[in-house]
Amino acid sequence: GIFSVDDDLVFHCEDLTLAFDTWRSSRMTIVGFSPRLVTYDKTKGLYTYHPGTLSAWFGAYNIILTKAAFFDKKYLSLYWKLPQTVLDHIDSNRNCEDIAMSMVVAKESNMPPVWVNAKVKDLGKIGISSGGDHISSRTYCIEYFEL
Repeated sequence: GIFSVDDDLVFHCEDLTLAFDTWRSSRMTIVGFSPRLVTYDKTKGLYTYHPGTLSAWFGAYNIILTKAAFFDKKYLSLYWKLPQTVLDHIDSNRNCEDIAMSMVVAKESNMPPVWVNAKVKDLGKIGISSGGDHISSRTYCIEYFEL
């Protein structure tokens, strides 16, 4: 398995062990610490990407970000087989690789992601997620990728 993690996160060892053990019991899906929710409005035909606070408050999620997640190594090769337009979009925007990976795992496994609700200390205060158009750019990725 792979543990994908951003370099500005700090975990308690017990929580990391719990996540790994959880992944070992469900190796075909993605198991991680950063849930997000994507909703679809049938009347408008639009997706909406919701920030992590919504998942934390209500426990609703359908994506686990790769900023801290375990997944099978086979998904890395499937990721690199995504359409070149998707990979080019990720590279040029330096964004949404985590959404794409979560979509790859969901499509291949036909299983929901698993959230390990633990305290993770994020030392990074400024990044692309602090931008004013973060939510709309993430929503665009979900619509654009159509995986």
